[in-house]
Amino acid sequence: MAEFPALPLFTDAYLADTRHLTTEEHGAYLLLLMCAWRTRGCALKDDDLLLSRIAGVSKARWRRLRPSLSDFFLVHNGQWQQKKLSHIYETVSKKVERNRMNGAKGGHAKALKKKAVSLDDNVLKNQPFRQAQARFLPGWQKLQCHEKQRDNAHAERITTKTKTKSNLGSSNGLVDTSFAATPEKDVFARIAAAAAIHKGHLDKTVVKHWFEAGASLLADIVPTIERIREREKRRQGQVPQHLAYYSAAILEAQHKRAGAITMGQEGVAHVPELPERKAFCHMHSQDWRAFLGDAKSRFRGEYLSRNWCIPESHPLFLAADLGPDPCHRVNPAIPLDVYEEYAQNWGWRPRGESSSLTTDIKEKKETT
Repeated sequence: MAEFPALPLFTDAYLADTRHLTTEEHGAYLLLLMCAWRTRGCALKDDDLLLSRIAGVSKARWRRLRPSLSDFFLVHNGQWQQKKLSHIYETVSKKVERNRMNGAKGGHAKALKKKAVSLDDNVLKNQPFRQAQARFLPGWQKLQCHEKQRDNAHAERITTKTKTKSNLGSSNGLVDTSFAATPEKDVFARIAAAAAIHKGHLDKTVVKHWFEAGASLLADIVPTIERIREREKRRQGQVPQHLAYYSAAILEAQHKRAGAITMGQEGVAHVPELPERKAFCHMHSQDWRAFLGDAKSRFRGEYLSRNWCIPESHPLFLAADLGPDPCHRVNPAIPLDVYEEYAQNWGWRPRGESSSLTTDIKEKKETT
């Protein structure tokens, strides 16, 4: 089997360089590339008999193919080498070697751990093994103890976080600015879990100072401590051991949150109230113009043609029926001056002598 069974083939580059070759030359070239890839060192011997056999042609036919195919290779020191193929070969070789070294390191560490677990009294009977056990087991026991403490701390942190979410904060579970409103035991347990510090080592004066400044446990204190703790752990490999380290950042977070709330309240206060909606009067031209809008806007006309009604959500008028859409049928409810103003721009049906509205107007004039 070849050292690297898979040969990367970049079709775009290959076709761009070989479109002038015949089908026979394509086949011979690909066979040369594949055999070179399977050869250690990624090179072929400059021997016409060998190369003709690789290409699958007679020696006489190979002499005709050789001039066109040799242009793709560097023929030097009795070898045929393809520059691009050699570069890919070196890259794959380095990657495989790197993976092999990493695998060896991981396997060695796994073997040591497995060996430590399998040590027992039956194996350690003679003095050499007892000496090895005396050197190895203390460090292993220390590592096991450290992992156990870490797992216990993680479990305690998850449990405390779950309990705190159900017990702390206001109705929305996010804001709790009163220290007296929350049991002191729960507050310090939550902060100790966030800072990864033993609860007995907390400076309670610093915590009370945070609450007196208006900081919220779940909105300011806990998120800030967790963010800075992870940052320092990445930068220095350890977490801060005193709560005063977090004070400036917590007070800054509280100040930003309070400022955002104030700005939001001020913005709501400056929003003007919507006017009280009134009933739409079909006889008033000003009501029609307020509803129809700009008579020169073709977009407004097309929109109203698709939505010819006053909906419940209209800001000025109560919901009302407007009669037929004037784009399809003459609407006698629209005042004549409004009709003439909007009809030409919005494509309304013209009011002719035979329209029902004109007939109604004539009948009313004759009656009066």
